[in-house]
Amino acid sequence: MPCRDRGSRLQRAADIPSNIPGEYNYKVDANYPNISGGKLFRLDWFILFLQFVVLGIVSIGCASSLLRQVRISLIGFLSVATMLIIISTDRLYNMSGKLPSGHVAARVAFAGYLLMAIGNFGCMYLLGLDPDRVQ
Repeated sequence: MPCRDRGSRLQRAADIPSNIPGEYNYKVDANYPNISGGKLFRLDWFILFLQFVVLGIVSIGCASSLLRQVRISLIGFLSVATMLIIISTDRLYNMSGKLPSGHVAARVAFAGYLLMAIGNFGCMYLLGLDPDRVQ
């Protein structure tokens, strides 16, 4: 009995049109057809954890007396986290109507990621203000 090629299942996922219901359609519509479902959702959990770490770093930077020296670095951390959140938000939006079950959970996660991105943009704006010019 010949060995099955492990990539054949993943290759078939890329060949399925998005309008045909099937097991792999949510990966195709999420722009990641060659990644297993577990790894795809692991990316979302990593981005969420990174967001909490960045918010912790921003909180420590704002609480310290060195805010003037570290505000550019904090804007950089926030911009990287925001770009990852936007990528994940786009993927969740594309996937929200394609999951066989749990599309409500995908929409709720989409809304949460969207609010996180808006909050990060607000924090970047506030950190970018010059403290000497703000009255």
